[in-house]
Amino acid sequence: MTPADAAPDKSVPRRGGGLRAFLSIAAAGFGVQLLTVASGPLVARMIGPEGRGQMVMVMLVAMLGALAGVGSLSPAIAHAVGSSGAPARDVVRGHLKVWILATLVPATVAAGLVAALVRDAPHQWLLAVECLAVSFCLSVQFLLGAMLQGEGNVRRINTQRLVGMASYVAAVAALFILDPVDDAAVILLIYILSLLGGFVVAWLMLRPPTGELDAQVDRRDVHAFARRGFISGLNALDAWGLDQLLVGLVLGSSALGLYAVAASATSFPSIVLAGIAAILLPRMAALPPAGAKAVMRRWLAAAIVLDLAMVGGMLLVIGPALRIFFGEEFVPATDVARILIVAWALLALRRVLVAAAQAQGRVAASSFAEAGSTVVLVASAFLGMHLWGLEGAGVALVVSAAIACVWVASTLSWGTGDAEGQPHEVDLVDVIELDDADPLMP
Repeated sequence: MTPADAAPDKSVPRRGGGLRAFLSIAAAGFGVQLLTVASGPLVARMIGPEGRGQMVMVMLVAMLGALAGVGSLSPAIAHAVGSSGAPARDVVRGHLKVWILATLVPATVAAGLVAALVRDAPHQWLLAVECLAVSFCLSVQFLLGAMLQGEGNVRRINTQRLVGMASYVAAVAALFILDPVDDAAVILLIYILSLLGGFVVAWLMLRPPTGELDAQVDRRDVHAFARRGFISGLNALDAWGLDQLLVGLVLGSSALGLYAVAASATSFPSIVLAGIAAILLPRMAALPPAGAKAVMRRWLAAAIVLDLAMVGGMLLVIGPALRIFFGEEFVPATDVARILIVAWALLALRRVLVAAAQAQGRVAASSFAEAGSTVVLVASAFLGMHLWGLEGAGVALVVSAAIACVWVASTLSWGTGDAEGQPHEVDLVDVIELDDADPLMP
């Protein structure tokens, strides 16, 4: 039985067009970014460009380990849960523990890599251990987040996204006011604790299991989906932070500190549209072909409009914002920040396009696009930094992101008919049930 054939379940959110859902996800993304912007200046002022560079290096390598372990598994889980319509705990019963334990391997490799990269830092081994912890915690958060996204309850997803970041920002702000530190290791410890708290929130937000054995997904099917989408799951163009790794290796920690601040101040679009992409995948998977395409077209159109609005707003305020929030020490990052505004807008749109491609079963095609664009990024970044320094890395990211968008868009099916060529009526209401009676919700 397909999701389209199943009887409606009033306990499950409706999966129509969902304008209200789209706006809710976008608003939560803005909230996450505002919290990130609030913490960034405080951290930068406490630990300076050198400490900021060390922290970013640990975070990037930890993210690499997490994405290598479960990056492609997350959309596979969200797709499986969204397609089944059953509680996520029933769908992945017996598999979650195996996946969590497996994440320790890439996390350990990431820790070793950090130990080699920060060998001149005073707390080399502490930073390596913290990298292992961050990578493991991020991996578990990706897995639980994918289960939550597959269930499709937008309010719960938004709450889970905001709570972890809010706790981190609150702790950093308290430290800045009461007892400022100049050690990146302390800030990383706070981040680890916020991730651990996020586990609890994510687990509580999941629907209670029903115990139905028929709902359990075949692990081989999930792994097959993940293998086809492995490269796109790495998200090397943005989540992996490959451009920042290249800046750190070629131009050094101080330049990386400037570039990382520019990236953190301009990544509004990526954070906002990443949430939209995460919901679009299971939402399309739960609909028949015609309905899925209709939702895709509407959400992509809305994403483009939102993306352009964010670009225009950020270009107006980026110069004063860097000076006011980060201080004169980070003013040299202004030029590259303007370039990165365009780059991150394109990267954000690419996330939505990739989610649509995965929902349509074009998982391998999106991986090929990610791989090709990543090769372009590496080659153009080295050339760009040789010619224009820090700004050259930003130009390289713009070029590779634009190529990725065009490539993935060309693989999508945009027609209005279903698989048999006949139009399929589907409820594309602009509202979504948010389960207001849920006691877990504010």
